Amino acid sequence: MHNIDKDVLASVESALQSGSLFRYADNNGKPSFARQLENRFAELTGSQYCLALNSCTSALYVSLISAGVKPGDKVLIPAFTFIAVPSAVVQAGANPVLVEVDENYVIDLQALESSITTDTRFLLLSYMRGRVPDMDSIMDICRRHNITVLEDAAHSLGVKFDGQLTGRFGRAAAFSFQSYKLLDAGEGGLLVTDDVNLMARALIHSGCYEENFRKDGFTNDLLDSLTALANALPTYNFRMSNLSAAALLPQVDRIDERISKYNENYATLSEVLGRSDKIRLPEFHPKLSPVCDSLQFFIKEDIGEENMLSMRDTCAELGVPVNLFGQDNFNARCYWNWKFIEPQELPKTRALLQRTADIRLPLTLTETDLVKLGNTIVQTL
Repeated sequence: MHNIDKDVLASVESALQSGSLFRYADNNGKPSFARQLENRFAELTGSQYCLALNSCTSALYVSLISAGVKPGDKVLIPAFTFIAVPSAVVQAGANPVLVEVDENYVIDLQALESSITTDTRFLLLSYMRGRVPDMDSIMDICRRHNITVLEDAAHSLGVKFDGQLTGRFGRAAAFSFQSYKLLDAGEGGLLVTDDVNLMARALIHSGCYEENFRKDGFTNDLLDSLTALANALPTYNFRMSNLSAAALLPQVDRIDERISKYNENYATLSEVLGRSDKIRLPEFHPKLSPVCDSLQFFIKEDIGEENMLSMRDTCAELGVPVNLFGQDNFNARCYWNWKFIEPQELPKTRALLQRTADIRLPLTLTETDLVKLGNTIVQTL
C-alpha cells in the first residue's frame, strides 16, 4: 500500500548482499536486520522486549501460549475483529468467546463484564480498524476479575489512549506489517512485552533453537530464562527473515509522517460524509489519538439494499473499493462466517456490521479524490 522508496530498496539490497537472510546466521558479531528491527521497535514503543515473527497471527498465537493459555481455556475477544484472531485462539487449543461491540465498533463494556465467568482468565483485546475502547474501564474490569489482557494491535500502530500507545496496556501485544498496514513488509509481525518469562517462552516457541539466543545481546535475566527453557518447549519456526526486517527498518522513522497524512485523509472524507443524514460516523473516545488508515460508517435502516449496492459499485468505478460487510458471505470480519468455531449469536454486533461500509484510505488518495468519493457516496445512497 506504500510506494517502495530508495531507502527501503537500499536496505533490502544490503540484506541480500550480506548473504545472511536467516536471522541467526553468522553475521560476524553484528546484530542481524531482525535484531536491529526489534531494538528499534522496542525503543519506539517503550517496550522492554520485542520479537520479530513471520506474521501477526503467529505473534498472537505465540503470545497466547507464552502467557499460559491452555487447551480448553476461554479467551474473550471482541465480536468485530479479523478471522486471524479467533484462529490464533483455536490454534492454541482454546475457546474463543465473542463479546458484543457497541455502535463505535469497540468492545461493549457491559457485555464484557457480563461475559466473564469464574473460569475466564484471558481477554485478547482486538483494536479492529484502529478503534480503541475506554482503556481505563477495560483495565479496571480485568483487574477486578483477574483477567490477563493480551492486545491485538494489528490495526493500531501509533494509536494512543490518554498518551499511552496501544500495545502497552496488556501483558503482551502483537503488531502486523502485512501490506495493508501502516508499515509494509508484505507479511510480518512483532510481539512486545515487558515480561521476561513471557519473552523467553516466546523466543523458544518462535524457533530460537540451541543457543542462537546468545547472538542477540540479551540481558542476563533473559539469558538465564532462555538457558533454562532450551529444548524444553516446542519450536514452531515463526521467525521473521532478515529480508522482511530490512524492508521495515527504514519505514519505522516515517510512522509519524504517515499517521499525519492518514488522519488528514480521514478528516477530509469524514467532513463530506458528515453532511449526510443517511449515514452515521462512529465516534472516537475523547482520550484517543487515532491513526485513521480506514473509515467505517453505518448506513441507516431506511436506506435500501439496492442503494447500498449501487453506492458500492459506483465507488468501485472510481477505483476505491467500498466493503459492505453484510453483503459478502466470505467476509473474514463477520463472525457469522467463521464456521470453525461454535456458533455464537450477537444481535447487536450483527445488526451493526450488516449495514457497515468500510473504506481503506491509501496514501495515494488526494484531497480531490476524497471529496469526489465522499460526494459520490452521499449522492448515491
